[in-house]
Formats: sequence, C-alpha cells, structure tokens
Amino acid sequence: MAIGIAVQVKAVGIEGIKKSHLNKITRTSLVSVGARWHGRYLERHFTPRGARIYGYGARSGEPGSGRQEKNSYTAWKKKKKGHSDPLVKSGRGKKEALANKKFKARISSKLGKAVLTIQLPKIFNFNLRRAGKSKTNANEEIRKTTMSELRDLDSHFVKTFVKEFDKAGRRVSATAISSRG
Repeated sequence: MAIGIAVQVKAVGIEGIKKSHLNKITRTSLVSVGARWHGRYLERHFTPRGARIYGYGARSGEPGSGRQEKNSYTAWKKKKKGHSDPLVKSGRGKKEALANKKFKARISSKLGKAVLTIQLPKIFNFNLRRAGKSKTNANEEIRKTTMSELRDLDSHFVKTFVKEFDKAGRRVSATAISSRG
C-alpha cells in the first residue's frame, strides 16, 4: 500500500537540460518530499488529535458512533491496551510504518509526470467498511492529508528542486501550480 502526492510545477530556466538529469533532480526532490511527510505528518495519524484533523470515522463506542462505550471496541482497547489511539491495535503497524522509510519516485515520460510512492505496512490494507462491519477504512485514513500539509509539501518540493539545480550550477525558478493527495 502506498500514499500518493501529486504536484504540478512550472519551471523556468530548465531549457536545454538533459532529460535524464531533469528526471534525477525530480526523483531526488520527490524522495525528499516523502521523507518530509514521513517525518512531520505520519505520526499524527496515530493520535486522537490526528483523527479529528483528518476526519476519521468514529470507532465503535466513541461519541458519534451511535453505540455506547460499554462492550465496544473502544472500551476493550482502553482496558486491554491502555489507549484509544486510531489505527493502533497492537502497535505493530504503527511501529512498522514509522520505521519504514522506503520512498520510490518514478518518472513516466509517456504521461509526463513523476509519482512518489511511500511504502506503508500491509496491515493498513484492511477495509472494515467493505466487509460491512464498520465505517472504518484504515487504508483511506492513513493516507489522508490536509490542504496545509499539501501546501507545505509543494513548497518543500519546489525548494528542493531549485536547490538541486543550484548544486548543478543552473539557475532556475519554479512554482507549484497545483497539488492533490
């Protein structure tokens, strides 16, 4: 499973540069964006505050779930695990997600785009909504981003992109013109 972030960039001053060099700089910039998301935003997904920020569905027994806490999943988790953090049952998935720093950037010359893939543990592939057991979709929830996060990641991409060209002795200017998570 992976998270995807798309940034469209308008760059000036890259005329005449080899495509392979441009692709290398783009990949380096995207991997840097992956590291930033991993370092700044991933851990927030495992907190009650993050559940509110990202709009996670209410778990059984939580306010708004339509079910009282007694005999609910939330009550069980508080009693057995000592917390009610979202996306965390045993802690294995959270630990793996925070430890795994595999970022892949692919360049598609046919489509004219670059794609960043951040590998997350398979444990987040469950979708209880599909099984009809809950409104929870961990796969969707772990990948959510806010508009302010996207703006930060866009800005980081552009800064890294320009800095990589500076290292190569080329002066360029770039602007992120659109983004989506």
